[in-house]
Parts: sequence; C-alpha cells; structure tokens
Amino acid sequence: MSSETTQNEQILRKRIDFINDLGVVGERRLIGLVSSAIDSRLIEPDASGQHGLGAKIAGTSGTGKSHTLECCKKVQDLSSFVSISTASQKSIVYQEDSWKNKAVIFAEALNLQRKSDSDLVYHLRTLLSEGVVTHHVTTKVGGEFVTKSQTIEGPISLITTTTVESLESQLESRLVTISPDESSQQTKLILQKTAKIAANGSAADNAERIKAWQNFHRDLKPARIVIPFAEKVVKAIVSGVSLPIPARRSFKQLLDLVKAVTIFYQAQRKSDESGQIVAEIADYHMAYQILSENFEEGISSQSDASRERLDFIMKSGNPLKINDMMQEFGISKNGVSKFLKRFVKDGFVKWCNSDGQPFETDTALKKAKYAGRAFIAARSAGTQSSATLLPNAYEITGDEAWKDGGELTQQYDLALD
Repeated sequence: MSSETTQNEQILRKRIDFINDLGVVGERRLIGLVSSAIDSRLIEPDASGQHGLGAKIAGTSGTGKSHTLECCKKVQDLSSFVSISTASQKSIVYQEDSWKNKAVIFAEALNLQRKSDSDLVYHLRTLLSEGVVTHHVTTKVGGEFVTKSQTIEGPISLITTTTVESLESQLESRLVTISPDESSQQTKLILQKTAKIAANGSAADNAERIKAWQNFHRDLKPARIVIPFAEKVVKAIVSGVSLPIPARRSFKQLLDLVKAVTIFYQAQRKSDESGQIVAEIADYHMAYQILSENFEEGISSQSDASRERLDFIMKSGNPLKINDMMQEFGISKNGVSKFLKRFVKDGFVKWCNSDGQPFETDTALKKAKYAGRAFIAARSAGTQSSATLLPNAYEITGDEAWKDGGELTQQYDLALD
C-alpha cells in the first residue's frame, strides 16, 4: 500500500469500501465495528486495565454473519488471528502458542452459549478483561504433589458469531452486540450482488489489493493510547443523569473503540513524551459513528414499560397532566407519581405550567400540584427518550468545522447509513 494511501485521512472509510467490494452488501457499521475490534488487539493496557474489544455478531441463520466476518479477516494480517470452532473447558490455559495481541475468533459461539458459567467462558472473559489468565494445577513430581501454574497472556480482542439472543451473562456484558440487516430490501440487494458476481466474476485486482491491506495491517504496532479529551466526553454523559451500572463497561468500550481507531491511524498521529500515541477528535468522531447506537442500547436502564411512558411524554406536543397519563396507561395517580419522580430526578422531564414554563420555587410547584395546575413536559421537546446521548465532536470542541455538514465532519464521514 502506497504511503499516499497510508496517509489518507479517509483510510478507515476506504477499508469499509473495500470490504464492500469483496462482496459484503451494505453492513457498513457492522464492518466498522468488527474491523476496529480486530485492531483493538494492539491496544496496550493503561492504568484502568482496559484491553481489547469484544464484539458479537448476532442474527438468524443465513443473514451473512460469517461472510461479513470472513471478508473483514481477509484484509488483515492473517497471523494476527486465533480461530476456534470448539474447545474443551481448560484448553485455553494448556495451549502452547502465544495469544498476545491476537484477535480470537470464536465461530458460532457454540461453547459460549451456556447460561451457567464454565471454565472456558471464565478464562476467555478474564483474558479479554484483564489481559492474562493464570491456572494453577496440582501434579505429582517425583512421588510428591506440587502446584504448577499455566499462564496465557494477552491482550486480546474477541469476535464471535451466534444465532442465540444472549451468551453466558458475564461474557455477554463484555461484548458489543451488533446484528446484520435482516430486511427484505437487504435480501434483494444481496441476491442482486450474488447474481452480478456469478455473471462477471470477482474483480481481477482484488488479490493485489488484499495483499496491500494485509501488509498495511502487518505494519501496525501495539501501542498505548492517551485520549486527552476523555474527561470532556464523560462530563457530557454524566451531566444531570442517573446512570446504571452497565454504563461503566459501555464507557470503557467507547474509549477502547476510540483507541482502536487511533491504532489504525497510528502513522498519522503524534506521540507524547512518554511514547503514548495521542488520539485526536477525528478518532472520536469515527468511533462515535460506529458505536453511538450500541452505546445508547447498552447504557439504557429503563424497563419496557418505563420507555413506553417516557416516549409518550417526549412525543407529546403539549404539557401533560397526571390525569392524561392515568388515562393513557390505566394506572393510579400514585403509580404515575412514582415513575414521574424518577424521570424528573434523572433529568428526562420537568414540572411546568400550562405554557411549559418551569416554576420559580418549590413552594410554587407544590401549590400548583395541590390546585391541579401542575403539568409535566420533556426537558427538550422532540428529543429521544434517553438522556445519555453521546456528545458529538462539535459539542466537545465547539469547532464549527465539526458541525453537521462542516469540513471536518465530511472529511471523516464513514458513510455508514
């Protein structure tokens, strides 16, 4: 791959484009996540103990999960993978080859689908989260029992495919889940692409281009990444919002994805005095495009009933009375008051008068409630029902070039939609 291509600011988009050229129809967000998860094997852990990403491609049989994964693998350095179809419970700690900076590919996740814990799942998730697994075993040496240890070192990244809804719960919580497009329109596009390949064959230059991409990935080096704007991102996430425990892992996954993008762009990024590669806002913007939807889903703590009630308030064009919600959901005044108290505390909704204006004092609000003149409304009309939206690059920097349609926004647009 030429130095001109290596230094191209749109190289991440070009990788997605090429994987589409290899026969994957659409699925650009899926390609972006899987490819970046593979790259994350090169992230050197920092003081927080962060390691590579885990990604799960979930969908019904025949949706192209394995095909997309295989095409993503084709452009990578093939020596960077450990591929597993099935494994015994302690096979990870007894294997002899190094897994350091490897992407572990677990096809169809057959051994990971147990609802109860197992040695295999425990070792795999520990290696993903902590970067090392040490297993102690008692054996007889010279007539005496001694304890020996077996150690397998990471860091690793993990990518698996499955047709089941969820894997073992603790492993599941460590994975970013993404599903292929199962729409009828996508099926039509796949059939058309299949027919085109059958009629015309593959592009003649694919082998040469694949080799160039493999060489590019082979030149990527393990590195420790620093994200100087991380505190600005988290400030926007936590501002005025009550967050559930899953937010802790979701935020680490976001940071790991930013780091994976920086690893991919390492030839274009600067290093600090300690030799750490410094992530740029562009890396966050690209990670934001790939992960924002999954972040929203992973961080949500609302039950189905709560989301339904919150959506009703958010989508209402006018302030609502408690009686409006009692009639809509068929629940008591006390029941409405309970979920409204939580929504107000979490910053989703506000108490207001009939014009949508907030009350100046708590005393004024109490009087209005007693007189039946207190209304409820979304804090920002027409917003989504989650107050945990990730900030975009413009909100972090204030730079006009990162606004929708701005120069930098277009320059680093991955065209995922």
